[in-house]
Amino acid sequence: MTEKEYPIYYQKLVCKLSECKTGDWVYNSDAELCYVEAPEDRGGSSSFYGLHYDCMESGCCGDTVVYPLTLRTRQLADKMAALRLRYYKANIMNSYFSHELEEEFHALMLISDTAEDAQKQYDEFWQRLNDRFSELLEYADKLHIQPRRL
Repeated sequence: MTEKEYPIYYQKLVCKLSECKTGDWVYNSDAELCYVEAPEDRGGSSSFYGLHYDCMESGCCGDTVVYPLTLRTRQLADKMAALRLRYYKANIMNSYFSHELEEEFHALMLISDTAEDAQKQYDEFWQRLNDRFSELLEYADKLHIQPRRL
């Protein structure tokens, strides 16, 4: 079965922000659901797109990679967001690890669901990230870093 045979809402989509229009919903590299506002609708001469999320707005260029909202991207983004929250609660999240997770999220979105070994790739992916998290927890313990109290 090819990607084209799946309904659009079951596919993982990867695109550039310039391919989006005002009103589209996408996930950014932090796995946050964002509302897109195109430059021509932002009321200025800026060429930046607006990504609105959690009462915040960021200006991004048209080359920024985003992941349009589908059932599949939501499922994967929710799982990645949960991992990011684990990093935060363990008090080991910083800009370096945030960037590392951004790259991992992109790699996750590039796994082909039509590959024969797709499930194996997903299992290895999540195992690698869980192993990395455990490794960082060991370092945090040696440095006496306490988890956040929420």
